[in-house]
Amino acid sequence: MRLFSWKIIFSSVLAVFSIHASYTPSLAENEKIFSEAANFTVKVRSVIKYPWIGDREGVFSGAGFVVDKEQGWIATNAHVTGRITESVKVQFKDGRYNPAKLLYLGTFRDFAVLEVSPDLIPEKATEAPMDCDGKPSLGTAVGAFGHPHGLDFTGTRGIISGQKYRWSKNWIQTDAAINPGNSGGPLIALETGRVIGINTSSYKSSDGIGFAIPTEDFCPIIELLKSGQNPNPPMIPVALSLDHEKETGLNVMSVYEGEPVSWDLKEGDKLDRVSYEDAQGTKRSVDLKTPADLTNVLRSVPGNSAMLELERGDKTLSVSVPIQKWPSMLDEQFVHVSGAVIGSFDRMGDAESNPEKLLVVHNVKDSSAAEVAGLQDYDLIKSVDGKLLNTPKALADYLTDKDGKRVVINVRREE
Repeated sequence: MRLFSWKIIFSSVLAVFSIHASYTPSLAENEKIFSEAANFTVKVRSVIKYPWIGDREGVFSGAGFVVDKEQGWIATNAHVTGRITESVKVQFKDGRYNPAKLLYLGTFRDFAVLEVSPDLIPEKATEAPMDCDGKPSLGTAVGAFGHPHGLDFTGTRGIISGQKYRWSKNWIQTDAAINPGNSGGPLIALETGRVIGINTSSYKSSDGIGFAIPTEDFCPIIELLKSGQNPNPPMIPVALSLDHEKETGLNVMSVYEGEPVSWDLKEGDKLDRVSYEDAQGTKRSVDLKTPADLTNVLRSVPGNSAMLELERGDKTLSVSVPIQKWPSMLDEQFVHVSGAVIGSFDRMGDAESNPEKLLVVHNVKDSSAAEVAGLQDYDLIKSVDGKLLNTPKALADYLTDKDGKRVVINVRREE
């Protein structure tokens, strides 16, 4: 479909350290571990034709590793697969690319699980040995495995140089080289040969600083998938910040109103721990050090609620909070018209910033009719020919009826 004119309206490092006994793997041990890693690591190639917010159009490659050979499941980064993926394929060493499909996608933790037909997995391929329970220590010798700069099935080594909370996430910091093509590959403890993280990113402006997602953040997702439970992250209807005055605890900075889920919290509350019953009926209590800890715990709570232990002024309280999870990102719908990708974009705070649930422009292709008309990423579609169309289907139906005709689109843009 084509649009000929647009009317655009404008409106306005926390570090956690521990001591680890010195261990230097021998060259023979490194060779053995990397040789074994080649049997559970794969190449991932994805084609993104219609980029979502945070994605780019093109062909991208990265790494992944087998987490369930029988099911054909492969773990990788969400930014390797993309959110709206035209196609995704995986390649085992000495094999060819075979089609895969997205089984799980979560941009909050930049984690995805691919599924390939078990018949296409080579007999020599193995499952990655995972360390889902331990917390790696500062100084632990590690190896990053993947395909840096197109150098297939390559390992680099270093140590864990820190454990950080940055960009609202928990990270393993390492000086093992992580370069383009390493994303989605395993970070391996060289003393045990077990996977302790997923290589994800590095500082472009600095050599020797890379980041990996710790297994404690994504192992629960895999276990929830295996048990047939919902692995999506919970909605957290409050804004949180670290409590720097105490070793544990989070500050409630603001409470979102009008959201799908509501918690009986107030600004200034300090959250100390979350308690719940596991699937076996055993009571669990987890201290909260970062906002990511709260998300990780509530994701795996088997019931529909949990208890938050908090401080409100000079009082210590226990508050029951309901748990509601975000919808699956794999169910997202979008409209592509004149070079613009338009769809929903749900997030906490929308009840105030986008109460009408207006559709969002996720991407505008360079030199497209949409760009020439002035449409930009993150524009909110306020109306089309004066009509409020706030679902992708409603917009698609209307534009289909108007194909070849002139329409006027009003947008709201934050400057």
